[in-house]
Amino acid sequence: MSSFGSNAEHLEQLEKRLDERGSGTSAPIPIRSTAGGTGTFSSGRSQLGGWSPGNVLADANFEPGSIGARGESLEGSYFSGFASFPGMASPPKQFSPIQPTLVQPSGLSPIKTENKAAVSSALPPRVGKEVHDFAEKEKKQENRDKGSSSVPFEKPEKKKLTKAERREIQERQRAEKSRRLGKTDGRGEGSERGAVGDDSERSVKKGKAKPNVPLQFDNQKKLAKAAKKQIIPRTQSQKQVPLFSHLPQYEREGSYTEQLGFASNSVIHPITIRAGLQMAEGHIMGTNARVVSLLTALKFTIEDTVCPADVAVSRYLSTVLSPQIQFMVDCRPLSPAMGNAINALKYAIMHTPSEATDAEAKSLATNFIDTFIKERIHLADIVIASSGASKIENGDVILIHARSHVVEMLLRVAHDEGKRFKVVIVDSRPLLEGKHLLRRLAQYGITCTYVLMNALSYVMKDISKVVLGAAAMMQNGSVLSRAGTSMVAMMAQQYNKPVLVACETYKFTERALLDSFCYNSLGNPDDLAHTGSNVETLKGWREVPALKLLNLHYDVTPREMVTVVVTERGKFLI
Repeated sequence: MSSFGSNAEHLEQLEKRLDERGSGTSAPIPIRSTAGGTGTFSSGRSQLGGWSPGNVLADANFEPGSIGARGESLEGSYFSGFASFPGMASPPKQFSPIQPTLVQPSGLSPIKTENKAAVSSALPPRVGKEVHDFAEKEKKQENRDKGSSSVPFEKPEKKKLTKAERREIQERQRAEKSRRLGKTDGRGEGSERGAVGDDSERSVKKGKAKPNVPLQFDNQKKLAKAAKKQIIPRTQSQKQVPLFSHLPQYEREGSYTEQLGFASNSVIHPITIRAGLQMAEGHIMGTNARVVSLLTALKFTIEDTVCPADVAVSRYLSTVLSPQIQFMVDCRPLSPAMGNAINALKYAIMHTPSEATDAEAKSLATNFIDTFIKERIHLADIVIASSGASKIENGDVILIHARSHVVEMLLRVAHDEGKRFKVVIVDSRPLLEGKHLLRRLAQYGITCTYVLMNALSYVMKDISKVVLGAAAMMQNGSVLSRAGTSMVAMMAQQYNKPVLVACETYKFTERALLDSFCYNSLGNPDDLAHTGSNVETLKGWREVPALKLLNLHYDVTPREMVTVVVTERGKFLI
């Protein structure tokens, strides 16, 4: 390849050869292949210059992408055919079109921009574009070397919006979205935020209920904010356990309804007040019983509600139900299953047809509550009892803990099927719920044995199966149940006994728990002081500064200790 002395000579030679090409003379132009060889490329149909390394005419097995018999001419069009190779009837299959690139001879200074633009305009479109791109890259490199850019990029300064302006934009976007979805309720586009039902609508987004995240009571700001929502002002416990300071710890109130009004315009329904007080005093125990009591109170509230004519029924019902739910929370924190039931009800209310009348909307909501109680609780328990009873055989000794309604039904179904088995009830203080279950099973004709938790290891060697209830089933497979359940499951694992957990699917939650510290429910610490005997050892425990009592309701059983989970949808191995 010939060398050039300067830029001017190189351009002259290039223009001369281009002119010769126009006149029909094929003047070779220096090229470089992608395989690393150097040669010449002609505008003719089948002319290839000298090639190094190797000659493509002699060696057809060169690397794909190198100059072959099929290439691209300077006019930017593909050859209409292949070159004629001696002794070759057809071109090799590995030949592929390639992109020839112009080579700048070594030792030359960069081409001037104006000259390069002229050359680019004179060349065919495709080659001219390559020359133009090469010039732009050189120009950018020169600007970077100088520390400046030819066209400095100035980022447009974004206007800072005030909080009121941002809120106004959000309101317009929300109104526009509601108008597109056809769910407008007659309010104007610029309506003020905080109208009826806004909080409830935001809690259900895109058809999915917002997860019920428990409040951390060791956060003073969030605690003060939650205190403003309380229907019943509660007094913080004076002897809190620091390890559980993130859980609500209140003093036992003398009267929960002292500051409630019972006038006709009271926001709390009387049925809700009765259900909340029964839960606070421990008269309604068990997850299923609490959920049924809660939904029944909300059903009566919906039936007695009169919706204004200028407000959407779904929004107004959500607003009416909010203080009822808050009253229940003030009496006793909700369990995960109760949160699932409330979210399902809110979802059904928010998806009430916009054209439904007041009576139709209330009828849909109350029918949903009746259906939920019937299908998700009553019928589910019947299916679980029938499925779990099939696991009990004649001569089995079944161990159960505390009191579970679905476990009681399971044992009754197995007894009705004519199976003969014994039941060992393990109980623990302070609730001693096993006594009530013992009385009911004994009246039903089932042979029972009653022991306390300290005798668990003594009776476990004679047990054939362990059947437990559940307050909630966590996403990671852990079981939230009455305090003491994890101890029973751990002992059963040590003795290699199968553990069956009976749980309805509405108790399944997306929350995951690894221990009993992050989430729990605290009972009245005075219940631990009352032993039922004449001697009250802990009667004056509040006067002892270093003594604190903790009454936990639940514990968490790891999934490794559970063998089978029996639900209304089938049995699942863990």
